[in-house]
Amino acid sequence: MIKKKLIFLSIGTNLGDRFENIKNVLKFLDLKIGQIKSRSSIYESKSLGFYGPDFFNLCVSLETKLPPKKLLDELFKIEILMGRIRTDKRKLISRKIDIDILFYDNKIILSEKLQIPHPRLQNRNFVLYPMMEIAPNLKHPVLKIKISTLFKKCSDTNIPLKLIVKAS
Repeated sequence: MIKKKLIFLSIGTNLGDRFENIKNVLKFLDLKIGQIKSRSSIYESKSLGFYGPDFFNLCVSLETKLPPKKLLDELFKIEILMGRIRTDKRKLISRKIDIDILFYDNKIILSEKLQIPHPRLQNRNFVLYPMMEIAPNLKHPVLKIKISTLFKKCSDTNIPLKLIVKAS
């Protein structure tokens, strides 16, 4: 029997009906990836690294049986199904949906296509604010620091706005 792994994902959207995008991606995650264990509030934040509409962001934890590479492939399929068009990965652009793997259990994976934990999560308030809601005591397996400490030390000056509506 395959043991379930606890994963954390960051979800962002800044095109179309952002609430509907989040609602749909949560359904797809539940159907194709695994059971959602927790989810944060939705936060609104400025686009980072390019000019575009504001993003809605949240983080979720899930239990999955998928190995890391298969998880990444399935997340890409969900993004494409929801209308994401991938271009040059180095160019930041607006997108209907963006799903990043933040953590996969305590694994450290460094390959050309996949880096876990996400290499920039500690520098992004739009990730750290929602992660503080669902896993403040989670320890980063590389930095050996809790999310709550990363949150306090983050140099990102863009403070996301917590929306009253919670993802459903």
